[in-house]
Amino acid sequence: MMRVGRVLIAIILTSVQISAAASSRPTYADVIEMFRVGQDREALDALRMLTATQVARGSETLLMAFRQHPAQSGAVAGEVRLAALLHSEYAFILRAERNGLEFRNQITIALAYIEPLAAGDRKSAFVRTWWLMIIGFLHQQFAVPEAKEFAARARRSVGDSPDLYTAIGATEEMEWTQRHEADGPSSFKGDLNEAERAFRSALAAEPNQVEARLRLGRVLTLRGEQDEALRVLEQIGDGTDDGFRYLARLFEGDAFERHGDLAAAERQYLAAIPILPTAQSAHIALAHVRHVTGARTKAAAEMRITTQDQVTGDTADPWFWYARGMFWHANAYLESLVRFARQ
Repeated sequence: MMRVGRVLIAIILTSVQISAAASSRPTYADVIEMFRVGQDREALDALRMLTATQVARGSETLLMAFRQHPAQSGAVAGEVRLAALLHSEYAFILRAERNGLEFRNQITIALAYIEPLAAGDRKSAFVRTWWLMIIGFLHQQFAVPEAKEFAARARRSVGDSPDLYTAIGATEEMEWTQRHEADGPSSFKGDLNEAERAFRSALAAEPNQVEARLRLGRVLTLRGEQDEALRVLEQIGDGTDDGFRYLARLFEGDAFERHGDLAAAERQYLAAIPILPTAQSAHIALAHVRHVTGARTKAAAEMRITTQDQVTGDTADPWFWYARGMFWHANAYLESLVRFARQ
């Protein structure tokens, strides 16, 4: 009897401990609140611990509350925005972990929040920026087919805008580049004609959008339209961001090089270097031209320059960011969305 009694007591105590532990675990609402007050890491860790059933029930409760109180300026709408961002962040953590199935699941949950927000206000800056952020993070991971899919969904959700046109064009450009110049999968297509149309649409809506102009010039170069490319790129001059000016001169050099005018290409690469002396792309391009023209000593000296800087990382080169489409905007988009949602 004493032995049985101890077993029963142990079972009872264990049951009580499990109940206490379960009751102390954060609920879905608690996780959203953690995120609202800036406990991002804790919120993401807690979200990972919730079961699919807990998330589904919590999400449905929040969406039901939003349907009852759909005011975009209301507290419930704020909770919906926070939930959309939290699941979006978690989705890209999972994608980086190569968990594609759960990435899709989390993005689907985020979309369940974004869609009613868009239905209530199709011109919502929050929703428009969310779509751009998602495309940017997909570009970071060179997930261009998915980026193309989300760009199409964004157009249906919130309509066109200059920034979305640029994102669409960059997606086509990235996909074409991956297919033709980086030996990407055969499923990667990319259409430079579509990219050109998107960039021209962006400039028609917002003529001062320098990135669309820069990318248009690059796409024209890739299509072999050197003269038109140079006319576009030469408009990017003084008063423009150094990174854009650097890339414009670099792309002008590439346009001349592809056309066989190596002397003009060398001049443009030399014009790019003083803009950002520590960036490597123009030095490497210049070294290549000099090697081709027989100036091998100068070419070797130019390559040595790229190895002397032990401080500046490779990611400081504008080409690093350009090659990743709209990713260089993504973190800024996320930060602005989080600030807005936490107001």
